Amino acid sequence: MTMRKLLVLVPWLASPALAAPPAPAATEIKPVELAGPFRSLAASCRAAPPCGFTDMDAEGNERAPAKQPNCDYVLEPANDMIGHVPAAVAARSADGATAMTHKIGGNEIRLGGVRCAVPQGLRREHAEYYVFVHRKDGWWRTARPMFEYDYNDKYCGGALYVRWNDTPSRTIAGLLVEDGCLTCGKQAQETSMAELMLRVELTGGKPAVFPFLPVGQRAAVELLLDPPDQADCKASKSARSLQESWPADNEVVLTGKPGHAALGGSGLTLDAVAGDGGVTPGRYRFTRP
Repeated sequence: MTMRKLLVLVPWLASPALAAPPAPAATEIKPVELAGPFRSLAASCRAAPPCGFTDMDAEGNERAPAKQPNCDYVLEPANDMIGHVPAAVAARSADGATAMTHKIGGNEIRLGGVRCAVPQGLRREHAEYYVFVHRKDGWWRTARPMFEYDYNDKYCGGALYVRWNDTPSRTIAGLLVEDGCLTCGKQAQETSMAELMLRVELTGGKPAVFPFLPVGQRAAVELLLDPPDQADCKASKSARSLQESWPADNEVVLTGKPGHAALGGSGLTLDAVAGDGGVTPGRYRFTRP
């Protein structure tokens, strides 16, 4: 048989098709550990580890650790120190309050801060934030904090914006967490914000709460005295957000330019973050055990 006849019978021998490049491997995101179920929200909070301290020695070292958690913010979200939205998104909130709780039928998801003890007279606000989930079987709580705020309330502050989105299989909360402090000798306000995706699934033997997936970050320095006395104090503003697409219900693809590896600011710590902890493009798969 001639080569010409062979090519007619088996045409792919003549022009082999190039194989499509393999899709990038997905980074798996697994749920955080939960505690529960508890009979009530209060019982769930009271079982959280206490935080903070009630005294200091002459050298300023902390002593006399707190013996029980303070659940005021969890039970009364209106009292929360970050229970208001950042100024940048104030127009999206009817009353300026943060949507700390979200109800889906008879279920509820709640972001709640266990307030940490601080010695009397110390200008400091400190709280550790958990995710609480209520179902028919009771109240569940993330075993460890998801994020925390700790700042001098005379010069610094925090704020939180939450937008909830439900589907039959999961709830996605978009968070904008803000941390700000006076800088440049109190002549400017420095603000940093992290944009985070929080996924919660209510079905199964127990609910699933996944670590935060960073999707953007913002930073700004706003001059309070213009021009400032300090020559190196300059106004600035930056923002970066990744675009998301969902090839499957449990898989998201983030595209765009990466952001800084470190998120948060001097008073904000993110304790449960997926991936490398930064705003990183890629393919992510939410996987339950």
